[in-house]
Amino acid sequence: MNETLNIKRKFLSAIIRLAALATMLMAPVAIYMGFYLVVISQIILTIALFIADYYVKWKLNNFTMATLISFGLGFIATSIVTVIGDRDIFYWFLLFPPATMFAFGIKNGLKWNISTILIIVLLLINQVLHKGLPATSAIIIISSYTAIVFISYFLENARQTIENRLESISITDFLTNAKNRRGFDHALRQQIESSKRHGHVFCILSIDLDHFKKVNDLYGHDAGDQVLIAFTNLIKENLRLSDDLFRTGGEEFTIILPETNLSGADMFAKRLHKCINSFNFPYVKQITASMGLVQSNLDSDRESLLKRADKMLYLAKDHGRNRIETEAIHL
Repeated sequence: MNETLNIKRKFLSAIIRLAALATMLMAPVAIYMGFYLVVISQIILTIALFIADYYVKWKLNNFTMATLISFGLGFIATSIVTVIGDRDIFYWFLLFPPATMFAFGIKNGLKWNISTILIIVLLLINQVLHKGLPATSAIIIISSYTAIVFISYFLENARQTIENRLESISITDFLTNAKNRRGFDHALRQQIESSKRHGHVFCILSIDLDHFKKVNDLYGHDAGDQVLIAFTNLIKENLRLSDDLFRTGGEEFTIILPETNLSGADMFAKRLHKCINSFNFPYVKQITASMGLVQSNLDSDRESLLKRADKMLYLAKDHGRNRIETEAIHL
């Protein structure tokens, strides 16, 4: 998520700086031609753009607010320039639809652009009535802007669909269709942040299939894959909607149980353990699992939680496998 925001922030900053550079490059031409009103308007726009870039790059950690301030300042400055008398500035409005769709997202970007269409219509009416802008030019400008709004909408929708699909693929284990280690790290960090923010505890259940190497040695890797798939589906059938399953190793799995204390998680683990022992797996018929269960604290971090969960899992293995070790018992 932070990477996505950083990319958006860099993209937005690049757009703002490009607009500021182009505005400054037009100023000498305007001075040479004696269009001093245009020069003043370009100075106003350039200052607004640099202020916007400052807020995006350094001032605000909230990307949505930074983006809103940036585009708000830019749009207001462009509108002021238009009212002052620089009719050519209308072409700068064409930068807003693709940039706002990317920065705000589809829904908020569409709302922003529909609102700006109405503002631009009013500005064009002012130009036609008081500045001598031909009505045909006004129609062409608003038609072009509206077309770019909807083109930007469909392109951003396609981009987000592809991005979401790629993100889903990147955190999904190709064999079992459970989430992978990368997905687990992301989900765990989110769960820790949520736990600290709302004061809720959660539990982690680490699971390791006992003697799984023998399955591959005796029946082959294809059979081992089928056992892993069946095991994953069995666990998924026993999860709540809020629970998350991850394949964190070859035959290692981890379950995050949000807003669940150790007592509730222990009941779940025992029920799951019973289901595993009674399940008829392909090829091997029966396979057992060792489990380690821990509960988060309000001051827990990723490393300490994983270390504690691993410790409980190793205890389960050391004590004979096919059992659950709960941290509370050893405290």
